[in-house]
Amino acid sequence: MKRHSDVVKCPRCSEVGSLELQPGLMNLDYIVCEACGYPLPVTQGIPNFAEPLSRETRELSIKQRIMETRLFASMYETPIWRPLHTFLSSGMTVEKQQAELLEMAGAGEKGVVADLACGTGHFTRAFAAAWPDAAVFGLDLSMSMLRQGLSLAIKRGRKNILYVRGSIFDLPFADSSVNLVNCCGALHLFEDQPAIWAQIARILRPGGVFTGEAIARDDKMEKIQELLSARRGFRFLEPEVVRTQLEQVGLEDMTFTKRKIILTFRAVKREASS
Repeated sequence: MKRHSDVVKCPRCSEVGSLELQPGLMNLDYIVCEACGYPLPVTQGIPNFAEPLSRETRELSIKQRIMETRLFASMYETPIWRPLHTFLSSGMTVEKQQAELLEMAGAGEKGVVADLACGTGHFTRAFAAAWPDAAVFGLDLSMSMLRQGLSLAIKRGRKNILYVRGSIFDLPFADSSVNLVNCCGALHLFEDQPAIWAQIARILRPGGVFTGEAIARDDKMEKIQELLSARRGFRFLEPEVVRTQLEQVGLEDMTFTKRKIILTFRAVKREASS
C-alpha cells in the first residue's frame, strides 16, 4: 500500500515525506516536520494544511461558514440534501454518479488518489473501495465536513483514507505525485478556475487522470447564473472554455457528458516529451 506520507509536503519548508501521516491520527495534536520542525496542527484526526488562508480562499468565507456548521455536515448525505440535489440537477442517483466517475477514472491501479473539495467523502469512499491499496486523500476546507467524512469512513471500514484540511489553491501534495485527482460539486463556486487547473496539473503524474463535475452554464438559467456570477463570483462551466484552459496547463483529451445542468468531464495530464 502506498504511504500517505510519501506525497505530502510540509507547508513551511515544502519538504516532501517529512511529515509522518497516516489515517487514524485521533490522539495527536501536532505532527512535527522532520526537516524544519514545523508543528502541523491535527484536530480530531485531521491534519490542517490550510493556515494561513490564501486570498482566494478567504473570499469564500460566507459560503464556508455554512459548510462549517455541524448541522449542514450531518445532513449533507441524507436524502434531503446531496442525493436530492444530484437527482434534480442531473437526473442521476449518487450511486450512478459514483459509478460514472469510477469508469471515467479508468482501470488499473491508482497509487495515490486526491479527492478535492470532498465534503463528507461520498466520492472519496468510492475511490477507497475501488482501490484498497491506494493512498486516498479527501481534502476540504470545512473541518465539520471532514469530521463527518472521517466518522463515515471509520464506520464503513475505509482504512486507506486520510482526510486533510487544505486549500484547493495551494494543494499540499508534491509535484507529479498523484495518479487520480477528482473534484465534484464545487468547481463552479470558485472565481479563479485556471488557478485550480494549474494546481491539479502540478500534482498529477504524467498520464494521470483528472475527473470533475460542476454546474454548467445553461441558457434556461442565464439570469440567475449571471446574478450569482456578479455577486458571489461563481463561474459556471462551458465545455470548450474548460477544454482550452485545461490544455493550457497540460491537461488534454478532455471528454465530457452534460445532463441537465451538470457537466461531468475527464482529462489526462500530458506525458513528458522524450
